[in-house]
Amino acid sequence: MWVSAIGSITLGALGASRQFKIKRFIGYTSINQMGFILLGLATNNQMGLESSLVYLVIYMVAVIGFFSVLLVMEHSINFKGVSFIHQLSSLKAQNKGVSICFTVIIFSMAGIPPLAGF
Repeated sequence: MWVSAIGSITLGALGASRQFKIKRFIGYTSINQMGFILLGLATNNQMGLESSLVYLVIYMVAVIGFFSVLLVMEHSINFKGVSFIHQLSSLKAQNKGVSICFTVIIFSMAGIPPLAGF
């Protein structure tokens, strides 16, 4: 289980760093996050299981928020067919509130300390 966890973390991080499409990027980061969940399960105790479940719920909420922002952008007049990461660059100019929410979600998914993903 440890080898699978470390392999998943490595594959997910390396794969995500080379992506330009949003859905592929999220796919690779999901592989990465499942590696962290496997680390909790590999401890083979109650605390590891509980930690993995809490982390899974936090990650699911973050992914739902991520795709919610993409849906808001899809229905905006200026964003039709958001597929690539570079298309997110003008989000601040279009909708400042959504861009702040999106920043918090991304930081949480990245594990920045004051947020839930840490």
